[in-house]
Amino acid sequence: MTLSKLTGDKVSKYDTLKEYLASQTKNQLVLTFQEIESSLKIILPASARKHRAWWGNDISHTQARNGWLAANYEVASVEIPKGIVKFERIR
Repeated sequence: MTLSKLTGDKVSKYDTLKEYLASQTKNQLVLTFQEIESSLKIILPASARKHRAWWGNDISHTQARNGWLAANYEVASVEIPKGIVKFERIR
């Protein structure tokens, strides 16, 4: 039995992104969608490749709450046609 099952904590598929970002020392990071998918070991949903709103810094969005915001980063910009996301550390 995993620790999360023992404690009742839910595991998010975005935990690996959170852990990756939390381990970084830079205040700004630019990652491609492919690099994010590599760290997550999943394919981003189609909406992440189509809609800027998916990358919003809104805690009601699972990917933001359990991913970059949990790692103390926010999405500063997204270039969907290029598949690039810029994260900035929250001060």
